[in-house]
Amino acid sequence: MKRFGAFLGLVVCLWTCGSLADDNPPYHSVNITGTFNDWNPSDSNYRMTYTSNRVYQIKTFFKAGSYKFKFTINGDWTKHFGGGPENALAEPGEDILLEIKRHGAYVVELDLNGRKWRLQPAKLDTPQAVIQVRGPADVNVPIVLDGSESLPREGGEILDYEFGEDTNDTVRAKLTRDEKHPEKVTVRLPQEGTYRFWLKVNDGTFSVPDVVTLKAESSYQVVGDWTSPDPDNPVTFLHRVSLGVFEKILKSTAPGEQQLIIVQNHDAGALAGNLTVSVTKTNKRLWRLRYEEQTKQLACEPADLVEFAYRPADDPVLKDRVE
Repeated sequence: MKRFGAFLGLVVCLWTCGSLADDNPPYHSVNITGTFNDWNPSDSNYRMTYTSNRVYQIKTFFKAGSYKFKFTINGDWTKHFGGGPENALAEPGEDILLEIKRHGAYVVELDLNGRKWRLQPAKLDTPQAVIQVRGPADVNVPIVLDGSESLPREGGEILDYEFGEDTNDTVRAKLTRDEKHPEKVTVRLPQEGTYRFWLKVNDGTFSVPDVVTLKAESSYQVVGDWTSPDPDNPVTFLHRVSLGVFEKILKSTAPGEQQLIIVQNHDAGALAGNLTVSVTKTNKRLWRLRYEEQTKQLACEPADLVEFAYRPADDPVLKDRVE
């Protein structure tokens, strides 16, 4: 009987020890690495947890959008898995496209047995702040930092929104809170440079901050009868088409002399250039305004463009949906 007990104990030990050995993690660490973390393969915020049977998981928050990523092994790019044929993973493989339709928590699972991965929605463990930037990151133009898409935990609600600027920023910007809409603040970036703003929300528990980085660049506006006398009006904004080159398409409405005044950084007193354009009956059309920052050259020439108007009410597919 003692021999049988010893034999049975040996069998159990061999089975359990073998099972434990077989279920050891195949790798020291596995990360999801992609555009959401600047392709950093050792980012601890995106390190997966080993569950069992060669399966790794991570639960994390994604904002809505399109991302690309790979699975990186042991904190570097020596070994990694990407997309392969028939939706299987390959080594090294292609960048994997990750489409997130709505903000939320998600579980990413890696199954090394079949070299497969999957994405599943999950519940939020904590509230999540989400900042959306409304407006161009130009010097001296009002920009809205909008936290209205922030998420509470299931069944909760956002009770408070707290905005701030990174204390390490060289230049400070003034945040103006909207008293009627506490989920929004307005900010002007006073000069060129990099600014970092954050938002924390509270549903009874404070979230970790969501951080946005804005790089304020010089901008130009054209004020006058063709646009608006107000350089904060979007109809005056020139668009950056290349380094130091700005353009805008203008439309002449009647013959005559048109005075175009270019100002910098939404400041009506910061004159950058001016030009008189002569509009006749034969050249009453669209014009391309072009300003070169380095040479200070300003030109406005007739543009070989065709203007057309689209009215959804005339579209047979959309007409019943338009009020």
